[in-house]
Amino acid sequence: MINQHDLPSDSPAGPEPELLTVKQVEALLHVKGQALWRWRSEGKGPPWLHVGRLVRYPKAELLTWIEDQTRRAEEHDVSRHWYFMKLCNQLQAAERTVIDLRIRLGRAEQAAAATGRKA
Repeated sequence: MINQHDLPSDSPAGPEPELLTVKQVEALLHVKGQALWRWRSEGKGPPWLHVGRLVRYPKAELLTWIEDQTRRAEEHDVSRHWYFMKLCNQLQAAERTVIDLRIRLGRAEQAAAATGRKA
């Protein structure tokens, strides 16, 4: 890899991007190489490239991908919380309906008992 100091300051190529190995990305993301392979084959996961036969991950793009995943996870947590609250509200409404029906049934049974009929 070319060191940034080895390039002339007016070089059109600029500094070479830092490329991480599969092992380095495994350690950084706390996933196995098999997961990285599966993501690559499915077109998911962090951006990667081939250097000859070797798979490498551009560090800057990997860090951007991690930030995007974090943002998506936070958005997912918010939407999951909203869905949970919606379910709780529906459950409370159903419980109120059941209680209301029990009260009505109790009143009907009391009225029937008072008149000597069965509800």
